[in-house]
Amino acid sequence: MATIAVKAVIATILLTIPVIFSDDTAPIPADKSKVDNWFKTNVMPYAARKGTLDPALVAAQAKPKVIKVKQDGTGNFKTGKPFVTFYGATYAMPTLVFSGTAAQYGTIDSATLTVFSDYFTAINIAIVVRNPSKCCFLVSLVLVFLIYMWESMTMITAQARDHNTDDNGYSFVQCSVTGTDKNSVLGRAWRPFSRVVFAYSDLGDVVTPQGWSDNSEPQFDNKLFFGEYKNWGPGSNPSGRAKFSKQLSDAEAQPFISLAFIQGSKWLLPY
Repeated sequence: MATIAVKAVIATILLTIPVIFSDDTAPIPADKSKVDNWFKTNVMPYAARKGTLDPALVAAQAKPKVIKVKQDGTGNFKTGKPFVTFYGATYAMPTLVFSGTAAQYGTIDSATLTVFSDYFTAINIAIVVRNPSKCCFLVSLVLVFLIYMWESMTMITAQARDHNTDDNGYSFVQCSVTGTDKNSVLGRAWRPFSRVVFAYSDLGDVVTPQGWSDNSEPQFDNKLFFGEYKNWGPGSNPSGRAKFSKQLSDAEAQPFISLAFIQGSKWLLPY
């Protein structure tokens, strides 16, 4: 049984100057030991920032609701809900497990967890994808992303971006990638302009030297944005990387290591 896990220390940081304003350009610290203090110091609570948050989020935050989910598939809601947060106890982290396959349910419905809500966060949650031959773990503090397991390779991400002007992508900052599957890539192309960045992260030996896949679509190679910035670990060696990936400069990395990428000042709150 092979496993692959990505453990995130934090995905986003908020700097507030003063408490009712925020600076989306403030970078996440390169030193992991400073991240917790940075977050506690600079991510101000709802009461201090509700004047600058998305009004829809302010309205939702004023009347929070705990939604119960049962193993038999029933619950106390039947329609989609915005502003959802999954919050697990650090001393007893809950685990979501599903063993469906794409052949059975289709690509989207075979996922252990599928979320379409804006402003979604998952905190202290283990999300496990399991089938008879392989097992995949995602352990998260603040993180949203996908892991795809094929017969011959594990894909940490498969990001869909159709146009160069589309304002989306994945950014992983201060994360660790570990596991037992030694044939994993950080991402594969799903659409022509797929965009994924790993920064300040510990990449274990589960990551192949190539690091990335164009999904056998070479016509995408000059459009993809697969970037790495100041990573470390046995899986971070740039010498064998795919030609369509890039080691980012300080200037190129800046948009992906600050809240500007996700407009966090509009919605990110301390947990």
